[in-house]
Amino acid sequence: MSYNPDRINIHELTVEEPEKPSELPFDPERDITEEDWGNMKNSLRKQSVDIAYHALNLEIITPGVVRELALNNVDWQRMKVKLDLVREAKNPSAFAEEATAMKILFPERSNELNLDEEIWTMLNDHLNKVYRKGNHWYDFSHLAVEMLILFPHRAVELNLNKEAWKGIHGELLRCVPDGDSFYISAKNMKLLFPSNMNELVLDKKIWDALKRGLKDRKKWGDWAGFSSRVMAMKILAAEEVKITEKGIEINMHVHKEGITTEIPPTPETKQF
Repeated sequence: MSYNPDRINIHELTVEEPEKPSELPFDPERDITEEDWGNMKNSLRKQSVDIAYHALNLEIITPGVVRELALNNVDWQRMKVKLDLVREAKNPSAFAEEATAMKILFPERSNELNLDEEIWTMLNDHLNKVYRKGNHWYDFSHLAVEMLILFPHRAVELNLNKEAWKGIHGELLRCVPDGDSFYISAKNMKLLFPSNMNELVLDKKIWDALKRGLKDRKKWGDWAGFSSRVMAMKILAAEEVKITEKGIEINMHVHKEGITTEIPPTPETKQF
């Protein structure tokens, strides 16, 4: 009988159990009820609600929900009218906010936004000459995220350096954890500086405060504010968040290889 070098001794294999995903501090699929979802969706068409802003939050929470919300060409045209008005008025922050929502909600029509060099210059001048120069770091972070979504290929030109991180972080530390400014700033920091998030402490105390703020919005019936918080908390809880040409990509759990196999070197062939 000959020895088969391809035969593996199963006793020499090393098998590791797949890592169980650690429980996230927040997960919309786990922590938001069907009733909450219904209230968020039903509030979309209320006159007091900004459709673009509210629908954007819902789309980030549940990608693909736009189809369920039945956003159509009429909604696009209304948003486009507003976009053209703020563009003509040279209002960079209003333009960036509306254009960002439109790009994520209607990605197939993003070329109609006419994001040309004139728009980039208007936004970039405002980002640096007004917000950066004036140390308005909260507003800086908000506009920088929108510019990153609108112009992902020009990320390096945003000059997101240590000064910007320290400025936004310093602003965050002055915020009350259950207030609006805190969760918005923290969410922006994660989108702009994902590799620096180990410097941002989001412990149980902070998460409890964020959840209190969420409960308050629910109690008040502020479903647009509720959706904004859910969206931000999803981003903060996610293990991986990236801004790409497609928009914001969120992985709540990053897949890790769980099984490794060590095979001993192939022995020399011997005849018996």
